[in-house]
Amino acid sequence: MMENVRIAILSADDTVCAFLDNDVDRALHYYDETLHTYLQGSQYTFEATVLADHEDAQNIVEGNHCSFKYKNHDYYCTIIKVEKSEEEIIFLAYGLTLELTNETVDAFSGTSLSFEQYIQHYGFENTFVIGVNEVSDKRISHEWTGQDTILSRLFSTATVFDAELEFVTELNDDYSLKQITMNVYRKHDEENQGIGEDKSGTIIRYGQEIRGISKTSDISDLYTAIRPIGTDGLTVASIGEHEVLDENGNREFYHANGGQDIYAWQSRDRFPSLAMGADYDRWIVSYWSYETDNPETLYGQALAQLK
Repeated sequence: MMENVRIAILSADDTVCAFLDNDVDRALHYYDETLHTYLQGSQYTFEATVLADHEDAQNIVEGNHCSFKYKNHDYYCTIIKVEKSEEEIIFLAYGLTLELTNETVDAFSGTSLSFEQYIQHYGFENTFVIGVNEVSDKRISHEWTGQDTILSRLFSTATVFDAELEFVTELNDDYSLKQITMNVYRKHDEENQGIGEDKSGTIIRYGQEIRGISKTSDISDLYTAIRPIGTDGLTVASIGEHEVLDENGNREFYHANGGQDIYAWQSRDRFPSLAMGADYDRWIVSYWSYETDNPETLYGQALAQLK
């Protein structure tokens, strides 16, 4: 629950239409609010419920925005889903802009380009500026043969550069969007911090800094092996053996020489497809398509999908 947070509702062109404010008697109040933040890109979603009979509730529509300041962070979301009844309205909003989440970019092949040069060559109207760029010294050649949303392509490019992305929102005083900054950090490892700060020395106590802990687990979409298929039926059978080890040196992902599948080795042991003996392979295989005529690219993208 977010206490004493004023939420602005803005039109599609970023004009403030109304405020949700639980501290103002005549304002539109909200409840059952949930702010989810995610490690990848520091992305977030926001969901809340309001009463439908308030005059300002008419502004809770798809395509409008909501923005607020919470715990020294600015949040700017696009309302993407609205459920209305006679009594209440439930809305779900995604962080960032529709251009980043919905607009697509075409196939692209680059030769010895920097991270920033790739972004410039994708040809979309940038709605962000690049702040920190810890991989500015890298030059990499890579090819994308299919279309992606802008956000997916940005994360894919970060993967190619062994980087992590962070999107930081900054609001104007009137709650309209001032700027989105994309920071690029070297991927977290023993030498690089990656996104966020090292808080390993911080002590947090249940009932004080933490009010409650909840966990949701879901294996409804689980698979433990992937069979990627590229352009014109391309498979990864033509590439050699590939093995990925975990931090303890144990096999985590594996592709056999001439095989069509990539296996999540430890996941198979944790979630076997059959409760029977070793005479059965016990893999849960998912077919996956990706538009490319390069088997190495197909392998790399499929491994990322499997992870």
